[in-house]
Amino acid sequence: DHNIEVFKKYPNLKTILLGYASPEGSSEYNLKLSERRVMAVKNYLVKKGVPENVFAVKKMGEMEMPQPS
Repeated sequence: DHNIEVFKKYPNLKTILLGYASPEGSSEYNLKLSERRVMAVKNYLVKKGVPENVFAVKKMGEMEMPQPS
């Protein structure tokens, strides 16, 4: 919700929302999951009053998990 206040305070601010999924499951499933996640965030922000045109969204699919050292 802090981000909502930032967007309202700076109406010319533009941002890219990136959606990720963990590597479990198929690549196709994870790409769709990452899209659902990023759209859920965008829809929440828009519902709270942030203009839709300040966002670009990108589904990223699987996120590489760091290997323990």
